[in-house]
Amino acid sequence: MRARELTRARNPSGADDMVGPQSQEESPMTTMEQLELDAHRNQLISDVKHLVEKYRSIFAWDVPDMDQDRSDTLILAAIREALDGVETDLRERAHPGQRETE
Repeated sequence: MRARELTRARNPSGADDMVGPQSQEESPMTTMEQLELDAHRNQLISDVKHLVEKYRSIFAWDVPDMDQDRSDTLILAAIREALDGVETDLRERAHPGQRETE
């Protein structure tokens, strides 16, 4: 999936809010980076699934008779929030002194 497609997958309005290239044309380096990411995509997905499983087990220990669907929803929301925080931190490091506007 190309960078613009990733943007649309995350934000259906098409607004450019992803880290990375923002134009239809990609540089050779961007293409190489995308190929490298594609090569590791299955591992990334596996790692996220393991993260969900890790927190499922923690919830199971701490919350007797828990609702698995509710637990999964809470875990996934927390992971999304954490990813947003990581993205913000990375952008701030890449562009110190600039504030993001929404």
